[in-house]
This record gives sequence, structure tokens and C-alpha cells, in this order.
Amino acid sequence: MKAAAHDPNAIKLTDKTRLTNHREIWMSIQHCTQQIRVDIPRDFSLLIILIGPMIVMYFFLIMGIFSKAFEILAYILWYLIIAALILQDHTKLEMTNGKIIIHRRFSDPVTLDVQNIKDAKTKKVSFLLRSIVYLCIIGVVGYYSYDTLQSIQRYQVINAPLEATIHLAVSKITLIVFFYVALLSRAERRVKHSTYVEVKTNNGTFAFYSDKPEEFEKAITKQVHSISQVNS
Repeated sequence: MKAAAHDPNAIKLTDKTRLTNHREIWMSIQHCTQQIRVDIPRDFSLLIILIGPMIVMYFFLIMGIFSKAFEILAYILWYLIIAALILQDHTKLEMTNGKIIIHRRFSDPVTLDVQNIKDAKTKKVSFLLRSIVYLCIIGVVGYYSYDTLQSIQRYQVINAPLEATIHLAVSKITLIVFFYVALLSRAERRVKHSTYVEVKTNNGTFAFYSDKPEEFEKAITKQVHSISQVNS
């Protein structure tokens, strides 16, 4: 028994088993986390997507006073911004060699080294926060929808040209779409999960909104322990 305890082949076999388990864990994570959303610490990508294009859009709106072509370009750019925000919120995770790589459109990949993970735990999204988000969605969409109808009715009362009425309706609807699809829906897609996985690292705290948060947390925890055992 003592000889077996000091057998170098047994030690190699143990390390090999650990590495095999290490890879199996990553395969199980990769299989179930292809499209989960992630909140990244110190992430300014949303502002980068918004600020530049919106400056150009407002320039087009001003130039639209002189030419309808610029006004059309402004609306096209507006909807392109909305599309960019929707696409940017879709994240894909790649797990390889002890790292979690977060891929998002229009942004450089963010790499999370498993060795830097201090803690991973499943947390509940408070009922109050979820209620506030849904109330904001209902309130904002309801307000702008009502305001749109009222504005159209006022234009009809004063016998405004049909072109002006259509222009007003398009402007108001565009604003509703922007607030809901681009901004409020980002929050709604997160709070619809009753729980999320909070991962604390040396570089800040990440939030993973997985459909199976408990399994995701266990997989990350096992991965951290597996690497610790291999390194020890």
C-alpha cells in the first residue's frame, strides 16, 4: 500500500484524471452558455455605440431643414443605432484553457481568467427591482403611446397636412421603439431571470444571466477548484 502511495505512475494518473475532469467541466459549460447575457464591470461599450452615431444623426436632422434627404438619413441612422444596441446585447461565451472569453458585436472580446475568480455564487434578483423595471416599461411605453395619439388628434383638429401628420407619427413611434427596444428591453431581458450568477474577480464583478444559473455556478466553482488542485 505504501509503495502504491508513492508510485509516480499513480501520481501521473491522478493529474491526468484531474485534467480530464477539467476538460469535461468546460465542455458542459460551453454546451449550455452559448447565448447568455453578461454584465461586464467598467463597460462603456453602450456609450460608445450611442454617442458618436447620435451626434451624426442630430447633424442630419439639422441639415434636414434644408434637404429631405438628410432627414431620411437621420431616421435610417436612428434605426441602425437601435439594431446595433440589440445585436451588441447578445453575448457568446467561449471556454478554453482556463479562460472565459466573452464575445460581443462591435466590441473587443473580454477575457476572464478562471484563476482570478475569487467567488462565484447564485443571487436572486429582488422582486422590488423587477417590479420597478416592469412599471417603467409600462409607464414609458404607455405615456409615449398616449402622447402620440393625442398629437395626431390635435393635428387632425387643426387640419394639418397629411404629410405633417405622418411625419409626427413616425417621429413619435421611433422614440417609443428606441426607449423600449434599445434601452428598457435590455433591463427586461435581465430581470426576467429570478436569479443570476455573480462572479467576483480581481478586475471587478461579472453578472451572468443563465437559464440554468445553479448549474452554471457549480460548473465554474468546480473549474476553479480543478485548476487549484492541478496547480497545487
